[in-house]
Amino acid sequence: MKKLVILKFNGKINSEFHVTLEIANDGERAYRTITGKLPGNNTIPQLLNTWHNTYRSRYSQFRIKPINGRSVNIKALDEKCNHQSQQLLESFNAWLQSSAFSSIRSCLEELKPEDEIRVIICTDCQELRKLPWHLWDVLTNYQGAEIALSSPHAERGNRTYREKIRILIIGLWTKK
Repeated sequence: MKKLVILKFNGKINSEFHVTLEIANDGERAYRTITGKLPGNNTIPQLLNTWHNTYRSRYSQFRIKPINGRSVNIKALDEKCNHQSQQLLESFNAWLQSSAFSSIRSCLEELKPEDEIRVIICTDCQELRKLPWHLWDVLTNYQGAEIALSSPHAERGNRTYREKIRILIIGLWTKK
């Protein structure tokens, strides 16, 4: 069954978030709403910035240019980037396991693994938007999970469905 999960975060990352979870069947109103809290976290923004700077220094350009005539050790840079991303992921998952957030976590774990779920992270906090939500250990149990980001001020649009799918095929043939 298709489910829509909306997680609304209100607050700042260095203070406390008030979180609202809404679960609905696709196209219907929410049948379950739960509130919870997520404590502030000062280490995640630091880990995120450190990883981002390392990643940018490695992957921002397609060509690696030596800095002041020195050669760049790509393997060490890759290992450093991988290590920092692992630290960020572990800290992120540990943060989302806090006791104040457990009611929301347990509600999400009640969904069936075969359900197709669309998760919308609704927040104004830029740091939350940059986190690897697709790697949250709760959501990795769902094969068909889709993650999206939204502003709390966004309006829901009308979605139109087509009865028939139209396919355009273009073929090019050349003579030799």
